[in-house]
Amino acid sequence: MRMGIMRPLGLGLCVGLAALLGACGGEEGGAGCSTDADCAGGEICHPVALVCLQTCELAADCPDSAKNCEELGGTGPNANTRVCKCTTDELCAGGDTTGSSAICSDAFGVCVTKCGGDTDCPTGYTCETGTGECRATGAGGTCTYDSCGPDLNCNLTTGQCEPARTCTSTGTQPDVCGYGQYCNTVNLCDFVSRPTCSNITQAGIDWDPATSSGPVIYEITQEYFDQDPSFCPGTGVNKRARFRVDAYGPPGTFSTQSALNSVLKYYQTSGALGPTPGIQNLTVSNNGQNATFDINFCASNALEQLQIGLRIDEGNGFCATAR
Repeated sequence: MRMGIMRPLGLGLCVGLAALLGACGGEEGGAGCSTDADCAGGEICHPVALVCLQTCELAADCPDSAKNCEELGGTGPNANTRVCKCTTDELCAGGDTTGSSAICSDAFGVCVTKCGGDTDCPTGYTCETGTGECRATGAGGTCTYDSCGPDLNCNLTTGQCEPARTCTSTGTQPDVCGYGQYCNTVNLCDFVSRPTCSNITQAGIDWDPATSSGPVIYEITQEYFDQDPSFCPGTGVNKRARFRVDAYGPPGTFSTQSALNSVLKYYQTSGALGPTPGIQNLTVSNNGQNATFDINFCASNALEQLQIGLRIDEGNGFCATAR
């Protein structure tokens, strides 16, 4: 097992894969372990991270940095045991991520120090240096991000389907969900859909949240599809299609409209790149990590529907149809 060096942060936080949430803020526990017998009463051993996790019945049983009381998940004997898990990088960093090296690990649900290289990660994981996350290299189970059934998600760490995590759909996305996910309308974490339209498949775009770290478009909503000669004044092409796009990405991804315009790609049904859509009403939040914006297309008056494929460089493809 290759583990990162455990080292303290300010604000009373504990970090490193050998320091779990229950050990932060003066709590007991957080020792490295091989089996449950190595842990104190009220703790179990995480089967991959090999650290002792505090068990719980309610969120009130957990420290502030790890306020989610959830089932461990996976397929092992403790799969249904409820443990304290972290939810956001901000809580791991004491409320402010500025200059902090603490993150909430997507793989393990514990506060850790960002990895700087593969030797900071357990065996079977590689370091995604852009985010500081340890990602599974593919050993273990067989599911992929879009292969599990309703209300189930693929644990990209273990390769096993697990019950979807509860979340808040009105929260800043991806809320408590992992990279490549969003909180859907029934408040469950869900991976973004694999794009199946010809726009994206013909373009040869291959994106997988297990190996990528680019911006994620998680929703496109039709706002308007009708003739609008004032916006689309060309002869016979007066039909305007307007979509709202919701996306998130690394800090600064959506710093300005011109920056976003330079990386937003529109793919036609042939898979060829089309003209860059005009961006309107850009709203940026969460230190440039979240954005909502409108895009517009002018189409033939005879067209009854318009299929589009969008992608932000290095991110996922997303299909949408105006009718």
